[in-house]
Amino acid sequence: MKNAYRSLLLMTALLGGCGQKAPQSFMELPSGRRVATVYAINSPAGDIPCYRDPAADAPLVTQLHHQQLVDLVSIQDGMVQHNGDYWLHIYPRSGHRPACYLNIQHLMPVS
Repeated sequence: MKNAYRSLLLMTALLGGCGQKAPQSFMELPSGRRVATVYAINSPAGDIPCYRDPAADAPLVTQLHHQQLVDLVSIQDGMVQHNGDYWLHIYPRSGHRPACYLNIQHLMPVS
């Protein structure tokens, strides 16, 4: 009798969540939301590499310094996800360097 009661409790606990909707994993943004186009490098510990492709094993284009400003290449491109990391295609402001990809964890929006 005890085993039947325990089995009933276990089944009730396991099936109790059936039919419940899972919470949404995304947040809908307002249509008029402004997107930053200028970012500052946020890396007090040292220089940050900027790559030709959105991957840490891609060829290096340049090193960026703390507080250096960069511009988005295109708002329409948005963020690129690769191996769980998010990347933005940016232009460094100093010199005539080509565009490169930077991991967003090192960026702080400015305007």
